Amino acid sequence: MIKLINVFAFVVFLMMIPSKLHSQKDQVDITFGKYRIIHSLILDEDRMLYIHLPESYELCDEDYPVVFQLYSHFLYDYYLPAVRVTNLMGKAGETPEMIVVGIENGKFRYRDLLPEDHWGSKSGIDNFLRFFEEELIPFIEANYRVHNYRILSGPQAGAAFGIYALSERPDLFNALFLGNPFWIASSRETLLKNFSEAVQKNDYSNRLLMITYEDYSDPGEEEALA
Repeated sequence: MIKLINVFAFVVFLMMIPSKLHSQKDQVDITFGKYRIIHSLILDEDRMLYIHLPESYELCDEDYPVVFQLYSHFLYDYYLPAVRVTNLMGKAGETPEMIVVGIENGKFRYRDLLPEDHWGSKSGIDNFLRFFEEELIPFIEANYRVHNYRILSGPQAGAAFGIYALSERPDLFNALFLGNPFWIASSRETLLKNFSEAVQKNDYSNRLLMITYEDYSDPGEEEALA
């Protein structure tokens, strides 16, 4: 009986709240960036972007580093955390304030981001890398005040793309934060082979690479990245 009375009282309380809430004037929406659509001739499709500018952007004429966040179709898992971390660290003076460019990958993520798909077939990763280099980065540089320091952040297939990009275009990104890049077996051998060859001919001394691992990492991966 006590539980029943408590539930009834709670329901009555909830019924009383809306009349008071509705009497309040709505405020400005909370926003964490703007949607922008870029049409890619290389990919032959539109691609959604989520762009967050620091609060100081409209108050000065400074240039800003850019974080390119893959998998941003998962807004709450990747795009919004990237916005939060860059804001907190920028305001604390631990890093410069940054522009965050979220890239929607969605159903195309395995086509775009893996050197081979799950079945070992050739993917569209070279086209996506061209899209990044020839269309996306120039689009951001033409529309925003950006510093030439570029950061790539991505998990899983996005992280695999980061390793591939670092091998094929070593000067494209200054820093890469990658989560679990070798988790897909069909791509692991290609990624390790390409990167092992790339480190023999490229200077990576001025590049920052941070990789997180899970329990499927093996000595071959660690040797290639040592």
